[in-house]
Amino acid sequence: MSDAIVSTSVNVVERGTLEVDEHAAIDLMVKDGRYFAGFGPGQWLIAVPYYAVLRPLIGTLPYAEKKWDNNHFTYKRPKALPLKVVYLQIAMVWFFLGPLTGLFFAKMYTVLRRRCKAPAFALLGTLAAASGTLIACYSCVYSRQWFATLLVALVALHLIDERPRTPRAHYALGLLAGFSVPVDYIAVFALLLVALLHYFLVEDKRKVVPFALGIATIAIAVALYHMWLLGHPFKTPYQFRVWHEHNLSFDYKGERINFGRVTERGVVGLGLFPSWAALKGLTFGSFKGLFYFSPVLLFGLIGHLRALKTPARKLVALFCLAQFGVYFWVIASTNGEIFWSSFPLFFGPRYLIYGVPFLALGIAELRFDRKEIRVLFFVALALSLGMNVLGLMFHEVNLLATLEAPSVQNPIPHFLRRLIEHGPRIPILDQRAFYTASEWSQSAVFLAYAGALAACVVKMRRREEVEGLHQPGGPS
Repeated sequence: MSDAIVSTSVNVVERGTLEVDEHAAIDLMVKDGRYFAGFGPGQWLIAVPYYAVLRPLIGTLPYAEKKWDNNHFTYKRPKALPLKVVYLQIAMVWFFLGPLTGLFFAKMYTVLRRRCKAPAFALLGTLAAASGTLIACYSCVYSRQWFATLLVALVALHLIDERPRTPRAHYALGLLAGFSVPVDYIAVFALLLVALLHYFLVEDKRKVVPFALGIATIAIAVALYHMWLLGHPFKTPYQFRVWHEHNLSFDYKGERINFGRVTERGVVGLGLFPSWAALKGLTFGSFKGLFYFSPVLLFGLIGHLRALKTPARKLVALFCLAQFGVYFWVIASTNGEIFWSSFPLFFGPRYLIYGVPFLALGIAELRFDRKEIRVLFFVALALSLGMNVLGLMFHEVNLLATLEAPSVQNPIPHFLRRLIEHGPRIPILDQRAFYTASEWSQSAVFLAYAGALAACVVKMRRREEVEGLHQPGGPS
């Protein structure tokens, strides 16, 4: 979670105010000389009860030295951060997002298990999404996008797997999906697509009403929040960000760029058509290419395209392709390469996380009875796990731009050297660059992960053998 979000939660509990210190973080908005978190209210609302419980333990901790790099910004940030903010951020990942993520992947496995023609590969499909994609580390670093993704994805998987029966259940699902928007405003695209999925999947169209009412309840609450804080129901904190107040700018290829002017066409300077450089960079580019770091997702894409030929599976395939395609198009169409590659702190490929779990669902549509498909899938899965689990998609690639770390423009040699020198880093233990777990604890968790993975593969193989014995014509 952002420093600004967590600082807001701390101040709500301690002082009963949403205001934060002017230099608490860079992700702030300013209104009438008062500073607030520059995001929607979703995350800080969730973090408030956590801090209320943890305050007796961490509320009096001192400041921690935090090494901000201020060389590229005209708006300076402090070099110290309260440890209570640091520990609350870590607690939210471990004790909120962690369990919610586990629940999501358990549900994803259930869906894959029922849809996969080779059920043994449902486990590998789930593993591919959880550990072989940017979810492995972005869920611990950019928790805002992942939290919003979890909300819409859990609702979508529930609708795909089973139909809720009561109006109250539909209303609850609408609330859950709707809450993704105050967590991260750009989740509105995913929310609209989930609403369409709900409409087409539900046979009794009267049940569309309570689902829509759940979404409307959240929308009204957010509009009232905006009215109270910003004076208008349809204004957002992004229109009051500190980059306007402090004339925020940065160096890019020897040129000083004013961020406010870059984004004057909208929150992120959204254009209509993507550039070829953006398309290439987002897919197979060596800096942040999705399929470059997670080639296993290509099998999900192929699986969904194959499912379009099957009427019973066409709707879900279209929905999943749309979830991925919309965010891919939005990111590829943003105003220039600054956002998709060279300055991803503001906007970039991290937003593809909205489509990744849906893209991975396409793995269930593959024909694993063909040996060549199995071989290619295992090769792609091994490469994806190596890239992500071993740390090849972690801190420098995610958080640092090329202008701050030119060595990671082609990051594989950089990370191989880092891996040899320091060993693997587990994102959930190493989520803050300035707050890292010890080498022995990192190694212990990594070995436990490898052991659990090996055990799952062995169990899957044994189950496959047992199922084969009971098939007609199987060994007697």
